[in-house]
Amino acid sequence: MRWRWSMHVEHACGSLALARGEPAAALASGEAELAAAKRHGARKIEARAHELRAHALLALERVDDAALAAAAALEIATAIAYPVGQWRALAVAAAADRRRGRREAAIAAAARATAVVASIATTLPNDTLRRELYAAARRQ
Repeated sequence: MRWRWSMHVEHACGSLALARGEPAAALASGEAELAAAKRHGARKIEARAHELRAHALLALERVDDAALAAAAALEIATAIAYPVGQWRALAVAAAADRRRGRREAAIAAAARATAVVASIATTLPNDTLRRELYAAARRQ
Protein backbone atom coordinates (compact mmCIF):
# COMPACT_ATOMS: atom_id res chain seq x y z
CA MET A 1 0.00 0.00 0.00
CA ARG A 2 3.00 2.32 0.23
CA TRP A 3 2.62 3.01 -3.49
CA ARG A 4 -0.86 4.46 -2.91
CA TRP A 5 0.36 6.84 -0.20
CA SER A 6 3.07 8.13 -2.49
CA MET A 7 0.39 9.28 -4.93
CA HIS A 8 -1.46 11.10 -2.15
CA VAL A 9 1.78 12.78 -1.09
CA GLU A 10 2.49 13.88 -4.68
CA HIS A 11 -0.99 15.39 -4.86
CA ALA A 12 -0.55 17.21 -1.56
CA CYS A 13 2.84 18.54 -2.65
CA GLY A 14 1.36 19.73 -5.94
CA SER A 15 -1.54 21.44 -4.19
CA LEU A 16 0.86 23.17 -1.82
CA ALA A 17 3.06 24.24 -4.72
CA LEU A 18 0.04 25.82 -6.42
CA ALA A 19 -0.87 27.65 -3.21
CA ARG A 20 2.72 28.95 -2.96
CA GLY A 21 2.61 30.21 -6.54
CA GLU A 22 4.93 27.51 -7.89
CA PRO A 23 3.00 26.07 -10.83
CA ALA A 24 6.01 24.33 -12.40
CA ALA A 25 6.54 22.35 -9.20
CA ALA A 26 2.80 21.62 -9.06
CA LEU A 27 2.90 20.35 -12.61
CA ALA A 28 5.84 18.08 -11.81
CA SER A 29 3.93 16.61 -8.86
CA GLY A 30 0.85 16.15 -11.01
CA GLU A 31 2.89 14.35 -13.66
CA ALA A 32 4.45 12.06 -11.04
CA GLU A 33 1.04 11.34 -9.52
CA LEU A 34 -0.40 10.63 -12.96
CA ALA A 35 2.42 8.23 -13.91
CA ALA A 36 2.02 6.31 -10.65
CA ALA A 37 -1.78 6.18 -10.98
CA LYS A 38 -1.51 4.78 -14.51
CA ARG A 39 1.11 2.27 -13.42
CA HIS A 40 -1.13 0.98 -10.62
CA GLY A 41 -4.47 1.29 -12.41
CA ALA A 42 -5.80 3.81 -9.87
CA ARG A 43 -8.35 5.57 -12.07
CA LYS A 44 -9.76 7.93 -9.41
CA ILE A 45 -6.26 9.14 -8.60
CA GLU A 46 -5.53 9.41 -12.32
CA ALA A 47 -8.51 11.75 -12.70
CA ARG A 48 -7.36 13.77 -9.71
CA ALA A 49 -3.84 14.04 -11.15
CA HIS A 50 -5.18 15.35 -14.46
CA GLU A 51 -7.18 17.96 -12.55
CA LEU A 52 -4.06 19.06 -10.63
CA ARG A 53 -2.16 19.24 -13.90
CA ALA A 54 -4.95 21.37 -15.42
CA HIS A 55 -4.71 23.90 -12.58
CA ALA A 56 -0.91 24.04 -12.86
CA LEU A 57 -1.06 24.42 -16.64
CA LEU A 58 -3.56 27.29 -16.28
CA ALA A 59 -1.21 29.01 -13.86
CA LEU A 60 1.59 28.56 -16.40
CA GLU A 61 -0.64 30.17 -19.08
CA ARG A 62 -0.69 26.91 -21.06
CA VAL A 63 -4.42 27.22 -21.48
CA ASP A 64 -4.92 24.74 -24.32
CA ASP A 65 -2.94 22.08 -22.43
CA ALA A 66 -4.99 22.85 -19.32
CA ALA A 67 -8.20 22.29 -21.28
CA LEU A 68 -6.89 18.93 -22.49
CA ALA A 69 -5.96 17.89 -18.94
CA ALA A 70 -9.40 18.94 -17.68
CA ALA A 71 -11.05 16.93 -20.45
CA ALA A 72 -8.98 13.86 -19.54
CA ALA A 73 -9.97 14.25 -15.87
CA LEU A 74 -13.63 14.58 -16.80
CA GLU A 75 -13.54 11.56 -19.11
CA ILE A 76 -12.10 9.33 -16.40
CA ALA A 77 -14.31 10.72 -13.62
CA THR A 78 -17.38 10.15 -15.75
CA ALA A 79 -16.33 6.62 -16.74
CA ILE A 80 -15.83 5.57 -13.11
CA ALA A 81 -18.83 7.51 -11.73
CA TYR A 82 -16.67 9.81 -9.57
CA PRO A 83 -18.88 12.89 -9.09
CA VAL A 84 -16.37 14.93 -7.09
CA GLY A 85 -13.87 14.42 -9.90
CA GLN A 86 -16.51 15.43 -12.44
CA TRP A 87 -17.31 18.64 -10.55
CA ARG A 88 -13.66 19.61 -10.18
CA ALA A 89 -12.81 18.75 -13.79
CA LEU A 90 -15.77 20.78 -15.04
CA ALA A 91 -14.78 23.74 -12.86
CA VAL A 92 -11.23 23.84 -14.24
CA ALA A 93 -12.56 23.25 -17.77
CA ALA A 94 -14.80 26.31 -17.31
CA ALA A 95 -11.78 28.35 -16.20
CA ALA A 96 -9.79 27.20 -19.23
CA ASP A 97 -12.67 28.02 -21.56
CA ARG A 98 -12.99 31.51 -20.03
CA ARG A 99 -9.28 32.11 -20.61
CA ARG A 100 -9.61 30.93 -24.21
CA GLY A 101 -12.48 33.35 -24.78
CA ARG A 102 -14.98 30.52 -25.19
CA ARG A 103 -17.72 32.16 -23.15
CA GLU A 104 -20.57 29.79 -24.04
CA ALA A 105 -18.45 26.70 -23.39
CA ALA A 106 -17.35 28.18 -20.04
CA ILE A 107 -20.95 28.85 -19.04
CA ALA A 108 -21.98 25.33 -20.06
CA ALA A 109 -19.12 23.70 -18.12
CA ALA A 110 -19.86 25.82 -15.04
CA ALA A 111 -23.56 24.90 -15.25
CA ARG A 112 -22.68 21.21 -15.48
CA ALA A 113 -20.36 21.58 -12.47
CA THR A 114 -23.16 23.24 -10.51
CA ALA A 115 -25.54 20.41 -11.41
CA VAL A 116 -23.03 17.81 -10.22
CA VAL A 117 -22.55 19.66 -6.93
CA ALA A 118 -26.33 19.83 -6.46
CA SER A 119 -26.54 16.09 -7.09
CA ILE A 120 -23.81 15.39 -4.55
CA ALA A 121 -25.59 17.65 -2.04
CA THR A 122 -28.71 15.48 -2.16
CA THR A 123 -26.67 12.57 -0.79
CA LEU A 124 -25.40 14.45 2.28
CA PRO A 125 -27.11 13.76 5.60
CA ASN A 126 -27.40 17.32 6.93
CA ASP A 127 -27.50 21.01 6.10
CA THR A 128 -24.08 21.73 7.59
CA LEU A 129 -22.39 19.37 5.15
CA ARG A 130 -24.42 20.74 2.26
CA ARG A 131 -23.38 24.31 3.14
CA GLU A 132 -19.73 23.22 3.33
CA LEU A 133 -20.01 21.53 -0.06
CA TYR A 134 -21.52 24.61 -1.69
CA ALA A 135 -18.85 26.81 -0.09
CA ALA A 136 -16.13 24.52 -1.46
CA ALA A 137 -17.74 24.63 -4.89
CA ARG A 138 -17.70 28.44 -4.86
CA ARG A 139 -13.98 28.42 -4.02
CA GLN A 140 -13.24 26.07 -6.91
